[in-house]
Amino acid sequence: MKTLRFKLFVTLISFTVSFTGTYAATVTVPGTANPWLAGMPDGTATGDGDSAPAHSPIAVATFLPGDIITFVVTGTAGHGPAFSSGPDGNSGRTPSHAAVYGLASLISPTDSLLGVFLTAQQPDSSAAPVGLDFTTPFSRDYLALAPALKQVFFIGDGHTSGNVSQQIIVPSGATRLFLGISDGFEWYNNVGNFSVTPTVTPEPSSTILLLSGFLVFIRCRRRGAGTHWLGAGSN
Repeated sequence: MKTLRFKLFVTLISFTVSFTGTYAATVTVPGTANPWLAGMPDGTATGDGDSAPAHSPIAVATFLPGDIITFVVTGTAGHGPAFSSGPDGNSGRTPSHAAVYGLASLISPTDSLLGVFLTAQQPDSSAAPVGLDFTTPFSRDYLALAPALKQVFFIGDGHTSGNVSQQIIVPSGATRLFLGISDGFEWYNNVGNFSVTPTVTPEPSSTILLLSGFLVFIRCRRRGAGTHWLGAGSN
């Protein structure tokens, strides 16, 4: 019995650890990844030389609504052969991109890492939400951000100016996260890439529910260990 309880305890601990910080596979986001092609079918064009899938952003889908995602980002990318920036981008150049295909407008440093959450539906099936503005250093130095579906947002290197991990809260209904690069137009001639490792932390209530279920299971096993079931021919 002690051996059984110990095995269940080890299982519980292992299960808890796996759900309190799941590292997704590291992905490479090329400078040519246009966020405004997120979720659009092959052949979709932006009119300035970019088209899906050649210039589509990179999809990540290992999360649930309410989860918290943090990022570790390295590398350099540039909006042309003569330019290169880290994932926070070039703060001296903050182009404004209009809403396209149901995806919100955005103002952010050029060459910075961006993200956008989508449902399973094609984004142009509904109107674009209000756009975000990351012009100021303060706006990019957030501790936590809860973007809406189809609202393109700034990720940068995933850390504040004080090197604190920034938290992105997954919106309700989201099934996909797309990662791309900030630019004003013509992503096709961009250079470089970012290496991005997202870490997903489940919503606290989900983790508590999972742990509660395991504890109930262990309690039931302990209670039932000494029970003798009577068969059809028993007295």
